[in-house]
Amino acid sequence: TASLQAHTALQWAYQSGESGPFDLIYPVISKLYGAQGKPAMASLYLDSALEVRDSLAQRYNALQLLRARQKTDLNHHRAELAQIETQKQIKTLQRNALMAVVVILMLLSLYIYNLQRQRHIQKQQLLDLQLKEKEKQLDGARLQLSEFARNVSEKSLMLAELQQQITETDHSTLLSQLQQKTILTDAEWDHFRNLFEQVHVGFIQRLKQKIQGLTPAEVRFMVLAKLQFNTKEMAAVLGVSPQAIRTTWYRLRKKLNLPEEGSIEELVTGI
Repeated sequence: TASLQAHTALQWAYQSGESGPFDLIYPVISKLYGAQGKPAMASLYLDSALEVRDSLAQRYNALQLLRARQKTDLNHHRAELAQIETQKQIKTLQRNALMAVVVILMLLSLYIYNLQRQRHIQKQQLLDLQLKEKEKQLDGARLQLSEFARNVSEKSLMLAELQQQITETDHSTLLSQLQQKTILTDAEWDHFRNLFEQVHVGFIQRLKQKIQGLTPAEVRFMVLAKLQFNTKEMAAVLGVSPQAIRTTWYRLRKKLNLPEEGSIEELVTGI
């Protein structure tokens, strides 16, 4: 009965295609042949049982080794994933920090821009006030020069009338009156020059640079020429005769080597 059951189990073991059942069946069959007095067969099945056991042990060890390797690979993979996640978090923190720095810089730039803009507006307002003040001063200077020119024109007519009335009996009296009608005296020249420089900025300085060695009388002559005074008006203002004005103009032409047909207007326009 044991032999029948053992061989039946052996057939099922062959049909299963697995090595595990042989590890149990071979020792039983080896004992069965030993009991039947067949030591050779008993030894054969015992060797087969040992081979199966060795094969199973090798398969088990290989499986354990494979599992250990898979576990190592899995741990390595998990470590790589953790490193990737850490790098991702670091990059996220870096990006957030960079964005924060950019926002701070933008806010700081906006603050500086607004501050500079306010300063520029205040500076512009101050400049506008200064410009309005200068324009006011300039308008005042122009008004005074216009008033001066009007007085010159009126007093020139008066001087012409007085010159026509001169006789031998009252010559000294009228000469004194003529001297009193002089407008641009030495005492008034500084004030007049200040008004003139406000209206025609830098004219006298450019005049002296272009024409070297000008006398004070020649400077006054050119200033009045700039204001488009005629010869009689210049003579009335400076308290000299028209001939003295023509002499001054003659000397200037010689200094500058100007032709006879050259005019005062052309000379002052070039300065």
